[in-house]
Amino acid sequence: MTHLSTGRPAPDETLPGDLLEQWRLSDASYLGGSRSRTWRVRRGSSAFAVKWLSANVRSDWRYEARVMAALRAANWPAPVLTEEPIVRGDGVWRLFAWLPGDPAPVEDDAAKEYARGRLLAEFHAASSSLGVAGQRDGFALPRETISDPLLDQWLTVHERRLPEEGRILRAYREAAAAQLADHESDVPSGVIHGDFTRWNLLFDGGALSGILDFEACHNNDLVADFALAWRGDHDEVIRGYDSVRPLSETEWRLVWPTYWAWLFLGVKEMLAEHYSQPGGASNPADLEWQVRHLLKDSDLLRARCGGKQVAGA
Repeated sequence: MTHLSTGRPAPDETLPGDLLEQWRLSDASYLGGSRSRTWRVRRGSSAFAVKWLSANVRSDWRYEARVMAALRAANWPAPVLTEEPIVRGDGVWRLFAWLPGDPAPVEDDAAKEYARGRLLAEFHAASSSLGVAGQRDGFALPRETISDPLLDQWLTVHERRLPEEGRILRAYREAAAAQLADHESDVPSGVIHGDFTRWNLLFDGGALSGILDFEACHNNDLVADFALAWRGDHDEVIRGYDSVRPLSETEWRLVWPTYWAWLFLGVKEMLAEHYSQPGGASNPADLEWQVRHLLKDSDLLRARCGGKQVAGA
């Protein structure tokens, strides 16, 4: 492991000069991100991707590297590290070979969404037997996240400021906690990707050529991978998945509460930081995004499992 001087990405999103020099890179182009950032760069005639993962987020990059290496050994096109990662005070910098291909262009195409669900089931068939033992540092199961008493404490604080929004948040938290507690075992588990979205899947000539962004990969119930792959309303993803690996009755009933639990990730920290600051009480925290996604409905789940079981929502 190598180390460079401590520093953070510059406000204009340029790469640190010492990193460019050490890895002999040029033509850096910033592609986006927030706590995790990505650049396209060149070394000679070859393209690479530089990825920065903040020290303030779940940064167990060694677990991530083990998962990607195991997937490549199983003939899945996971990213390839081309240099020893550089670790310093702001996080970790990694250099990956540039993977060919482009994402599927239209997300709401039913056939493509169905195909993405089938691909996720095939991915799980491989990832659940990778031999990557243990849990990734900083990650918890949905039932652990949603049952955290500190989350309940800070939701109570928020509810005093915004009673209607707080009521909805509390109703879904309690429903998720109760439903997940009823099904704590007997569902398939393994390594999940954590962000199996359209833009993280590359295709070249119609064939899968790359799977990107393993920052959220960890060990969980496989159904937890629907949190961002399904996003609350992409029902064709679940239909496609079920056509390859039929979901058990328990798994069908876990989709909704698992999705709700994932929407509370980071909420405890957000509320604690906000309401601990001067003026926080007079300026309520903004959880509109979480509420909007909690209220999403699914024709498939409604038909398959009945209506949402959320008292008081």
